[in-house]
Amino acid sequence: MDPAAHPGLPDALRWLRHEARLTQAQAAQGAGLSVIYYKQLELGHRRPSAEALERVAAALGSSRGGLAALLARPPWGTTPPPRGGARPSRNSPRPAAYLEAARASMAARPGAAWSDPVAAAPPAPAPGVPPEEVAELIDLLTHLAPEDRRAVLEEARRRRRRG
Repeated sequence: MDPAAHPGLPDALRWLRHEARLTQAQAAQGAGLSVIYYKQLELGHRRPSAEALERVAAALGSSRGGLAALLARPPWGTTPPPRGGARPSRNSPRPAAYLEAARASMAARPGAAWSDPVAAAPPAPAPGVPPEEVAELIDLLTHLAPEDRRAVLEEARRRRRRG
């Protein structure tokens, strides 16, 4: 299916823009489009030409083929990317949204486990901490940006030393 005609195109454009940490104005400028036209694309009110779609995909760090692959298998699962509101900061891992999307994705695949590395070598949880909470925390920690992961580890070490 042509990506320009795909009903998931607005969600895919929004997801790519959030992944690239761009505002709508920055994405429009990078594609050489007006901000109003770009916003209408993300809302699904306009259908881009092949040329406009190429330019938008390139501005968002993708290609027409990459966009088609993204539409064929959306990484956000059954939870589309956020609509409207403030864009996420560069350092925000959005843990609630990640867990919600992960749970929805896991529910769609019977027999799937959170992650094979966690299942293969489960850590010894602290007394009173359910193993599934430990697995969720490990999975979340592995998906944090490197600078956020270092900050979390430093804080944990500081608290451990404090007693």
